[in-house]
Amino acid sequence: MLVSNTKCTICGANKVTPNKSMYIYCDYCGSWMGYDMDAAGREAAKVFTVESMSNPKIVEYNKLNAVSVEHAKAKNKEEYINTRILIHEKEFELFPERHGPKGKQPAFRKKYLDYYRAMYQDMIDEDYFERTFINPPQISSEELKYTVENGVVKYEFDEAFFKYFDENLQIVKDSLERSKSYKSLELHPEYEVVKNSDLMYKITILTMIQGYGQDAAEPILKHLGMEDQMIEIPDVSVGKMNCVVCNAEMLVPEGSSHVMCVECGCKNEVSAGLISCPNCAASFNPIKENETCPYCSSKIEKPKSM
Repeated sequence: MLVSNTKCTICGANKVTPNKSMYIYCDYCGSWMGYDMDAAGREAAKVFTVESMSNPKIVEYNKLNAVSVEHAKAKNKEEYINTRILIHEKEFELFPERHGPKGKQPAFRKKYLDYYRAMYQDMIDEDYFERTFINPPQISSEELKYTVENGVVKYEFDEAFFKYFDENLQIVKDSLERSKSYKSLELHPEYEVVKNSDLMYKITILTMIQGYGQDAAEPILKHLGMEDQMIEIPDVSVGKMNCVVCNAEMLVPEGSSHVMCVECGCKNEVSAGLISCPNCAASFNPIKENETCPYCSSKIEKPKSM
């Protein structure tokens, strides 16, 4: 199987089992590896249907997004940030897979919201609202050639396409360059990964590629001189074990030390009967400790369906 070379920044392993959420976690050490925008798109399609648009939760979510844009155009930093935090709180409920399985744990959600607030404080400088909402860069897509097959857009990867891609990529590069100085990065729940700016650039490129369809990876990576990012994943012996917290079945590749449970978001230590706290990362036995971390007192939450 030819796939994008998404390697774990902690242990160097490749992703070998199917992914079920926007966040990709390593099959061998349980560390965050990057984003799966296809999974995010599928979830959004399920949430935003014709029937659901009158749902009070969806109506409120859409209204908050509109209000945040109004605050941005008025350059009201404080109200813009407060509204964005409310939006992110709603997203944990509306899009449970958007932040991956860890997002199902209250301690992880709190860490993410604290990070978001600090990130906006860092990100919103004197020109932020101007360049993002009032006079954003104008990139024309009129010259792009494509066909639609069974509802799927297939682009023609010609000179016009790569010009369009490069212009969008430059905006991303500028944003990543600015974010290098953000102190808020230290609060990111996956800080061990996001502190590596080169890795985040690579992850961002692979994320952008997904937006152009399955056929886009090879031509875009070749255009960028990154052909080595496409590799062949060999067959791996995969076993099974049950999550210590919720008893859900997990796929465990041979040689794995930690596996992320996609049902409850707890990182299991393979065959040890322990999990890593989603807040402080300490190892403990959730059964023995009544599902409360003895080091930071964070409460582990089981999925309501369990």
